[in-house]
Amino acid sequence: ELERYLSKGGFPAHLADEPSEGLRRQIREDIAGRAIERDLFVAGSGDRVMERLDVDRLRQLFVYLAQDSGAIFNAVDRAADLGAHRATVAAWLQLLDDACLVHRIWPYSPPKGAHLPKAKGRLAAKPKVYVSEHGLIPAFVLYAFPMREEEVRKRVFETVVLRHILDLVESRDEVFYYRRGDDLEIDFGTGLNERKITWAQTD
Repeated sequence: ELERYLSKGGFPAHLADEPSEGLRRQIREDIAGRAIERDLFVAGSGDRVMERLDVDRLRQLFVYLAQDSGAIFNAVDRAADLGAHRATVAAWLQLLDDACLVHRIWPYSPPKGAHLPKAKGRLAAKPKVYVSEHGLIPAFVLYAFPMREEEVRKRVFETVVLRHILDLVESRDEVFYYRRGDDLEIDFGTGLNERKITWAQTD
């Protein structure tokens, strides 16, 4: 049961379905075709940002985020990949976040003498971006048998852990990650109060 949950996610509509290429294709169509191309666009119709929205490139951005769930997001690199302005890519990411298709968590960088990061200190930092449902990862990666790939399994498991941590906090802003250079990274931390931080490592 755990393997089935990891492989296909927790979508209620597919509760009784077995993991398969057909199911992966259906999830891709539901997200790329319905959630992005139809619902997201229609919900923002009349909005000036949405009037200029390039749905194809927004979908490309989401596919990248699904395939690389949990990676540190670099707006400059993604803008170059998509042939778009950095500010435009940042706006697209915000749309996906607002639609609850992705979650962003920010690095832990406390000001001197403090235990919790302040929003001001995180504005220029790079977030880690996760898809909101771990079943999207095997659905969008390019492997025939995605869960046999160690890197895919790691991303799925890390995204599952975040999903369940978010159930325990009042706001996504309470969850962050820690990274020091290239030699130390802790996946998740949460400040339950100003005197204590709880860390979680998924490896």
